Amino acid sequence: MTIRIYEDDVYKKTHKTRVIECIEEGDKKFVVLEETIFFPEGGGQPCDLGKIDNIEVLDVREKGELVLHEMAAFPESDEVVCQLDWERRLDHMQQHCGEHILSGIIYKLYGGVNKGFHMGKDMVTVDIDLKDMSDEMLLEIERASNDVIYKNAPVTTELVHSQEEAAKFPLRKQMTVDSDIRIVQVEGADCVACCGTHPTLAGEVGLIKIFKAEKNKGMTRIYLKCGRRAMDDFQVRHETLTEIMQLYSADLQSVKEKVKQERDKAAAVREELKQLKMAINDRWLVAHLDADKNVIEIFEDKNMDDLKYLTKKMTDSAFSQTLCVGSKQDFGVILASSTVNCGQIFKEHIQNFNGRGGGSPKMAQGSFPSEEDMMNFLNEITVLI
Repeated sequence: MTIRIYEDDVYKKTHKTRVIECIEEGDKKFVVLEETIFFPEGGGQPCDLGKIDNIEVLDVREKGELVLHEMAAFPESDEVVCQLDWERRLDHMQQHCGEHILSGIIYKLYGGVNKGFHMGKDMVTVDIDLKDMSDEMLLEIERASNDVIYKNAPVTTELVHSQEEAAKFPLRKQMTVDSDIRIVQVEGADCVACCGTHPTLAGEVGLIKIFKAEKNKGMTRIYLKCGRRAMDDFQVRHETLTEIMQLYSADLQSVKEKVKQERDKAAAVREELKQLKMAINDRWLVAHLDADKNVIEIFEDKNMDDLKYLTKKMTDSAFSQTLCVGSKQDFGVILASSTVNCGQIFKEHIQNFNGRGGGSPKMAQGSFPSEEDMMNFLNEITVLI
């Protein structure tokens, strides 16, 4: 049995202890300690990391009553010093306790029950058994959750040994264990059975920020960040917004309208460009629609959308010859014909020039990684059409 020091002291960062077993499974090395400050993965929370005698701890997991520490190498001594990655531990405590506060507030305000919790490297997700949650509800939940942090509510952990003992607590969620139940309470906000690590005061969570909510399997999945994660995210967003305001010579109150105005201007320019390109393409069509011979042309100034427009107009008309057009912008080719099998030609030749594509007997198109590959392909197939 491994004595789990983190259950009684989540703030202990270093600890001297004894190695009681070294286990080798394939290319993995596991160390069992008499006592550990490293939390193993569990309850939706990732494991702690750090060093044992300056050797990296790669993973920590449970095996019955033992805690296995996967390491890069076995320690040379039976007496070792454990050093916790405190930044990681603090982050996990902030995210996990923040999730407790948020889930407890949702239960108190709307009766929603947390049915799933995942602590990712970037974002925390919580699945609540409410089908619909409005923006107004989420804002109220966020504000009430942060009020718990501002009040610096005590966070306590108590070990009970039976469900009968646990029933005395105002638990918001049904328990899944029958003995050695750790109950975590955030005063005025939450009470639930949990094996994770938590600060002793809600103020240490720092901040709870909801980023979005979406429907998920008949429930609502909420995305959030807490503590330093939320602060770091705010800093990135603040820097980005500041740059945008500088670009548009706007302040916080006017930047949204400035961006909208520029978006509308860009849309008008795109529409004008579209009309001009159509006019130019139509002029090209007038010059070629009545041609009684094959049309083969490579364009410097047209992309694949232009080529598709030209091809459709040509094939919808009385043009009965073969059309082969290429774009030096997109390194793409379209072949349309009623006299040769376009799809077969592409199938037999395009891969020889690193291209991808295909089509039907009457039309085929393909793309190439470079202008050289495209031109070599065209040189080969033009003799066939």
